[in-house]
Amino acid sequence: MESPVYANPRRVLGWWCALLAAGVMLVAAYHWALARRVEAMRAVHPWTYLRAAARAAERDDLQDALAQLDRAAQYDPDSPLPYERAGLIHYQLKQWPEAADAYRKAFERGSRDIGGRGKAIWCLIHLGEFDEAAQFGEDCIEKGLYSPRFYQYVGDAYLRGKKFPESIPYYQKALERFPDDLHLMDRLAHVYENVGDTGKAEAMRRRINEMEEQADSPTR
Repeated sequence: MESPVYANPRRVLGWWCALLAAGVMLVAAYHWALARRVEAMRAVHPWTYLRAAARAAERDDLQDALAQLDRAAQYDPDSPLPYERAGLIHYQLKQWPEAADAYRKAFERGSRDIGGRGKAIWCLIHLGEFDEAAQFGEDCIEKGLYSPRFYQYVGDAYLRGKKFPESIPYYQKALERFPDDLHLMDRLAHVYENVGDTGKAEAMRRRINEMEEQADSPTR
């Protein structure tokens, strides 16, 4: 009869079970520590709060969205993105000072958001800062950060500030890009009237009337 390999196999088996249990506990502890580490990293990552802000905006909880964006900005103070998104929410809520401030901070951090720049112009117009709005729009155009509508926005800023001569070239350029825009034609005719250029004003009014008649005539 052969002798057993181990003098006390039950004790050996017990040790193996203990070692296996210890290994399982070590693996579990490692995964727990890793999960805690990931959670800690997530808690200080700006995208955690940017995503939370997007979810809050989807359910129309805009105040929570703004709070989440504020936290995102705290963890990534050099990024323009939280300020761009906060500016849009404030703009939707017609909170013009807050929107203007958020967009200003975004631009200071290198934002190239053209839509945000257009909204920033209108924030300034709503705040009655007509000269600043026009100057900002002109700077955007000069730097190439603009859409074709920016010419109209600058014209609107000058018009509301009653600087009629200054508005004319911008309305003219806007009309070149949107030749069928009746609202632009009406504003330009209004400006011509205010500077005393009755000939151009009457010509623009005739053009408006002709286009309206064409729109009202039945198609053949």
